[in-house]
Amino acid sequence: MKDSEGFGRRGERGGEAMAIGDLLRTVAAPAMRRMGFGRSELVARWPEIVGPALAQHTTPMTLRYPPGSRARGVLDIATDRAQAAAVRAEIPELIARINERFGYPAVAHVKICVRR
Repeated sequence: MKDSEGFGRRGERGGEAMAIGDLLRTVAAPAMRRMGFGRSELVARWPEIVGPALAQHTTPMTLRYPPGSRARGVLDIATDRAQAAAVRAEIPELIARINERFGYPAVAHVKICVRR
């Protein structure tokens, strides 16, 4: 095919190419909202937000807000039983990192759920 037939130009199908991470966030956004993650960035960038050591032992599960609010939520995170005490000690720093990242008090409390 020549350029005139479609290669090498923005076509009728969709325009510019997208990074796969951006595409996955777009596709996953409805599921993330159902889990309380209105901003899927928290899940997508978890290791970057909380740091590699904490990310290795934790997974964000849900983020629940008080009725009528999109701030001061409760974040449920999963961790292994052996790591629960260490993760619990990191909660104040974890909340500060998340809120700094979003620029508002998105999370007020963290609840640790122990994986089985």
